[in-house]
Amino acid sequence: PLLERATEMDPMCNKALYMYRREMEQYRLRNILLMNRLFFDKIKRKLDLELKEISLLFLVHYLFMVEGPFVLQVNVVVYSLIAGGEKLYSKVLRRNVVGFSDLEYVTLKQKLDFLEKHNLYIISKVCDRDLRNHVAHLTFTIDDLGTVHLKGKKRKIPFNDFNPKYESLREMVNSINVVLQVFYYRKYVRR
Repeated sequence: PLLERATEMDPMCNKALYMYRREMEQYRLRNILLMNRLFFDKIKRKLDLELKEISLLFLVHYLFMVEGPFVLQVNVVVYSLIAGGEKLYSKVLRRNVVGFSDLEYVTLKQKLDFLEKHNLYIISKVCDRDLRNHVAHLTFTIDDLGTVHLKGKKRKIPFNDFNPKYESLREMVNSINVVLQVFYYRKYVRR
């Protein structure tokens, strides 16, 4: 019901769902499949790659997944809550978000906190914001064992901790994608 209301309230949300579906089919999905093929078929088999190189590729792929499909999906869920009457204040706009396009002026942290406030921890917790920020700003080092050290923190991520971190994000992206595809089909195709 919330997603239905969101699409009725703001034509931009309809457009975003359409673009999401089109982009996932034509561009993002192809890129994700290419990245997954590289990641799973070659990197995980350690074909002539050092552990630090594999770690770097993991970080790039993690950022790619967060900033690509995950952020777009978070925007759809957040806007659905807004369309249902919840309020989200944009510090950049200095007002509450009213349209789907306003969400580009809200930080990922703010969006994920908003989801947590509405008991959607299952979505917000799959994204390691700290890791995302360090990768996006290139504030990390990788040692010869593939362990990632985050600058300014005592935190390090051992090579073997990458799979669970990535898999939970990937599973969430795939799950939300299924929900959005079913909604899109029921609303626009099956008519």
